[in-house]
Amino acid sequence: MVVRNGVETIDYLAGHGIYADRERYPFPYLLVLDLKMSRKNSKDVLDWWKDHRDGKPLNIVVLTSTPSSERIEKADRQGGVFYVRRPVKLSDTIEVVRRILAFWSLVERPDGEAPAVPAS
Repeated sequence: MVVRNGVETIDYLAGHGIYADRERYPFPYLLVLDLKMSRKNSKDVLDWWKDHRDGKPLNIVVLTSTPSSERIEKADRQGGVFYVRRPVKLSDTIEVVRRILAFWSLVERPDGEAPAVPAS
């Protein structure tokens, strides 16, 4: 599933509005955030998640074009699992996201479900 900005990300995680139908919009196992999303940035989403996770497992990857050790530490404190450099070219960014999905498709889910295999 893809959402357009930080507000929609929070709505999806919370199951608000159109995202209330969890059969159609299941709770994610992996969340890939861009550091500089519109309406709310990744820090806003991570701060919200920290206060609302209620023990739900969620793996988080934060994409950024300018990683720094300070930002990595901040993301980690806020619940970010990985901090990944986002390439400048869109086609390269898409490839990075595909690789992230491929990696997480190999990880066993805590709910016992088989890992999802990303579309190529």
